[in-house]
Amino acid sequence: MEISLDEGIGSEDNSVSFNLKDNSKRAAWTIWTIGLVGISAVTSFLASALYIKNIYSETYNTSPNLEDWLEYADYFSSFAWLAAGISFLHWFRRAYSNIQGLGLHTKHTDGWAVGYFFIPIVAWVKPYTIMDEIIRAHWLTLPSISETVDYDSRKSTMNVWWILFLMTGSFEGVIQIGINYLVTTNLPWLHLITLAIPRLIEIAAVLAAVYLVQNISNEEKLLYQHSSKASPFIH
Repeated sequence: MEISLDEGIGSEDNSVSFNLKDNSKRAAWTIWTIGLVGISAVTSFLASALYIKNIYSETYNTSPNLEDWLEYADYFSSFAWLAAGISFLHWFRRAYSNIQGLGLHTKHTDGWAVGYFFIPIVAWVKPYTIMDEIIRAHWLTLPSISETVDYDSRKSTMNVWWILFLMTGSFEGVIQIGINYLVTTNLPWLHLITLAIPRLIEIAAVLAAVYLVQNISNEEKLLYQHSSKASPFIH
């Protein structure tokens, strides 16, 4: 039996049983890999700061070691983002598919929950609406098990996360243009601030993402425990 997200579940129809797949390991990997993105942001900023200090130093030299560190920081950042992206998409897909396991109807397939991230323009909107479906499904379902989920608070967190995530990607190009200009000036403090802004946004996006994934994961665990009690044949 499937119920629309606009109708709710569990308050009047107790015949609905949950049939969920465990998503806790995927959530844990997602949180750890997102944390790597935060570490890479700090590493990149420190390496860049040392490089800037060298550029504006009266005893400037090519410092191949610093250039190597900048290159290593870029590699680490690329690896962290790739690992976080893969982990997040695996977790996100299962979190969305589990909505149907709650007896609720989804607007898209779990395959499209991942696919929308790779479609230009659409990727700015659809993943956000799908995350909102997940949060709303938990809000409608959890009161039948335990405490009420604060939907407004969770959605506010999601809004902050999504805005910061979009800013993280869009700021890189703008900042690079600014850096190319500042290298020709003698303003090291402004150069440093210009580099710090995208890294601070990146770190804030990481904190918001970890908080959001952790809370949704905790809700999934409650729902999964309930489904496991209802049926011992959960995969």
